[in-house]
Amino acid sequence: MDDLYLNFCDEILPFHHFPTDNADVEGQPVKCVETAVAKPTPITCAECRKSHVMCDSESEADSYIHLTAKVKKTVAGDVTNQAQSPVISPAETSPRLTGSGGETSYMETGDSSSPSELTIDRNELWRTLLPGEESSPPSLYVIPSQEAEDISSTLKNSGHPGITPELARKFEKFTTQLMQMRKFITPQQKENMRIDFEGQLEKSKIMATESDVPTIIWERSFIVHHVNRSASDLFGWEPVLPSKDFESLFRIFSKEAGSLIGDHAIRAHESHFHEKAYFRAGIRNVKDEQYRMANMVYTIKKDVLGLPQLYVLQILPDM
Repeated sequence: MDDLYLNFCDEILPFHHFPTDNADVEGQPVKCVETAVAKPTPITCAECRKSHVMCDSESEADSYIHLTAKVKKTVAGDVTNQAQSPVISPAETSPRLTGSGGETSYMETGDSSSPSELTIDRNELWRTLLPGEESSPPSLYVIPSQEAEDISSTLKNSGHPGITPELARKFEKFTTQLMQMRKFITPQQKENMRIDFEGQLEKSKIMATESDVPTIIWERSFIVHHVNRSASDLFGWEPVLPSKDFESLFRIFSKEAGSLIGDHAIRAHESHFHEKAYFRAGIRNVKDEQYRMANMVYTIKKDVLGLPQLYVLQILPDM
C-alpha cells in the first residue's frame, strides 16, 4: 500500500520526494515532502472557475492535506476493488446489477479473480458508461441485456422462433453504431429529437384515429402508443396506453408476420429513408388459436439523424 501511495505521489501531486532522517529505518515509509524547486502548474479551480493553484478559501497546508487524503482514499479504493473483482467471461450474457449508489457489480463465472484477467463485452461496457435515460428520445434507446432476453422468451412463448443468431448479429452491429453516436449528441439535441418524436407520434395517432383501418403504433422499445378502435375490435385487445405488453403484441401475429416485421425493421436500420413494406401474413384475436390472413402496410418513420423511432402497422384482414 505504501509503495502504491508513493507512486501516486509522484504522478499526481505537484511535489518531489526525498528520504528523511528515518528513511533508512526498516519498515518506515518514505514521506512525500515539498521541494523548494517544484513550482505547481496553474490549474482551473472547479469551485470559483479561476486559473490558480488552489482556491482562496484554502491555505496551502489545508490544500496539501486535503489532496493527500484524497489520494490515499483513491489508492485504497482501487486496491480493494481489484482484490474483490470477479472474472467476467466474454460469453457471459447475464445483466449487470446497478446499486443505488451507481456502482456496477458482475456475476462470477470463473474461479480466478486476477484483475489482469478481467474482460468485458464491448457493448455491455457502453451500456454501463451510457445508461438509458428517460429524457433520451426513443431512437437512441438501447435495449438492456435482460430486456432482450425477456423479448426473446416472449417470442418463443408466442410461437415465434425468437431472436436468431443472424438477427442478433445485425442488431449487435446497429447497437454498437448507436452507442458511438450517443457519445456526441448534446442534451439540447436530445431534447429536439424528443420534440420531433412527439410531433411525429401525434400526427400518426390522429391519422389512425380518423381511419377505419385497424392500426397499431409502437416505438423502438416496443412501447405501444396507439391502438385504434378498429384494431381493438379486431384483436380483442384494449391496453392501457402507453403499454409494454410484449405478450399480447406478439400473440396477435403469426410466425410469418413476426419474421417480416423483424426483417423490415433491420432493413430500416440499414437504409437512409423511411421504410414502407406491403405483405400478407396471419393474424389472430388474443383469445383465439387460429390465424386468419390479412394484408398489411408496415411503415417505419425515422428521426432527423435517420434512426428508426416509430412503427405504424395497418392491417386489412380477409373477409
